[in-house]
Amino acid sequence: MSILTGSILVEEIFSWPGIGFLFTKAIQAGDVPLIQACIMVFGVLFIIATHFMNSILKYLDPRIKGGKNNG
Repeated sequence: MSILTGSILVEEIFSWPGIGFLFTKAIQAGDVPLIQACIMVFGVLFIIATHFMNSILKYLDPRIKGGKNNG
């Protein structure tokens, strides 16, 4: 999650246009629908990144098996 929130900080410092920059401007302007959309995008990106990393971890670590935990 720190990578996604770090993007807001980097975009704000260097004035790079991106979703983090858009998010901070929406907060400053009080644009509630845009704030909600940005939070939803951040949430979906977090879920995708977590699922992707779990899939890679299952592939790389032979001790992790799919299915129920027996332990």
